[in-house]
Amino acid sequence: MANETLISTVSPEFSDVEKVLFVYTGIRESFRVYYVTEVVIYVITIFTNAITLTLLSCNRRLRILSNLFFGCLAVTDFIQGFFGVAFNALRICWFSRRADLSFVNVEGVMFLLVGWWLSTLFSYCGILLITLERWLFIAHPFLHQRLYTAKKMFGVVGVAVGMCMVGCAVFSTGAARSVNVGISFPLLHTCFSVLIVSTYAHIILISCRQQRSIRAVKNRTANRSANSHRENADNNGNINIHDSGGIRVSGYDLRGDARNRENDKANTTNAPIFTISSQKHSGDDLGGAANNNSLPATTTNAADALTSNTISVTDLGGSSVKAQGASLNNQMTLVGIEKAANEKRKYNFFSGSKDTKNKYKTAVAHNWKAVRMSATVFCMYFCFMSPWVYYEAFASLIYGPRTETNEISQALNTLTCLHFCSNFFVYSFQNRDFRRVLGKYWAIVFGCCFPSLRNKVTDMANVPSGHY
Repeated sequence: MANETLISTVSPEFSDVEKVLFVYTGIRESFRVYYVTEVVIYVITIFTNAITLTLLSCNRRLRILSNLFFGCLAVTDFIQGFFGVAFNALRICWFSRRADLSFVNVEGVMFLLVGWWLSTLFSYCGILLITLERWLFIAHPFLHQRLYTAKKMFGVVGVAVGMCMVGCAVFSTGAARSVNVGISFPLLHTCFSVLIVSTYAHIILISCRQQRSIRAVKNRTANRSANSHRENADNNGNINIHDSGGIRVSGYDLRGDARNRENDKANTTNAPIFTISSQKHSGDDLGGAANNNSLPATTTNAADALTSNTISVTDLGGSSVKAQGASLNNQMTLVGIEKAANEKRKYNFFSGSKDTKNKYKTAVAHNWKAVRMSATVFCMYFCFMSPWVYYEAFASLIYGPRTETNEISQALNTLTCLHFCSNFFVYSFQNRDFRRVLGKYWAIVFGCCFPSLRNKVTDMANVPSGHY
């Protein structure tokens, strides 16, 4: 009914198609420059998103499940480009006297409008799905691993398409200039934006909590390790020795601290050199007869001493120390006080091999790169769409229903088209793998067109790219 009211305000000499064009799009002949600009932008949109889809589908490194929603967004922008080119070409040719547009009917114009609305709504859904996927990965990683499968994700995409079709049917009815553009679309844009911004804020909050927890664990384990090594160092100046069999040996520094040697020379008392603690044995020296039936009299060096479980040695003198040191060099690894920091691995949160820690760091870095890229896509969409959306809402609130589009509204509407071709540049600048694959394909195409520069272009494409 509202549509009929608006159409009736248009001059009766206009055809039904012209009435639809004036009511739903507010075309004017003076806006032909804006229409041509939009056609150029939509052609770039088709070209860039076709490249994105080709790389995501043909390259194995990019054909991963986490890029599914980015691929869906590229498909949406690709379709949006076709509808935009067709619709703006119709608006350009409508005022051309040489163009024969007798084949254009109301149903065809409405089909273009419905397709444009459908692709726009699915762009919102695509960005929202990308944001929720990153949030689920960070907030609930185990649930993400269980739910994030190919079949389930394609099902989610199908549900999103169905919801967009329902929403498109709603947007295709009623007064386009007064209700849909002025009220419904700004409300939809605001709801999606608030939900996405809240999700990213929660992601940042979770990240800060995780970083604080990691720092607390690292500080606690570092203090625990430092205290334990300080106690070991204060215990008669002992250090730790590990042999290949895993036997723990504590004793004085066998490398011969200068101060200890001076004290040994000044004092004739025999100080204990090392102890292998398991079962207790005692002897006067390594070359002497055993006391308490613990060692055979033929024990001549520390290697033989290691065959028993525990030895308490009260004296090593002269060449015995050299023999002992030579034997222990082959069977034991001396860990000095200066290497005590390595013992933190026993209690550290990131304990494990270097490969394990590198994989963990790589996974965390990849996750945050994906979050940054999805946030950039949303920011581009919000910055390009918001001026036109909220200007239309403000104009509808102040001036009421309008059947014409002023120049400010048309200029802002042209600005919104830039978003559909911006995703390609976001991928190129923030995704290293995408950039490398794009460089290789570009080198192949450019080399085929200019054979004389093939080697130079190939060398440029093979230069390792920087980080994300």
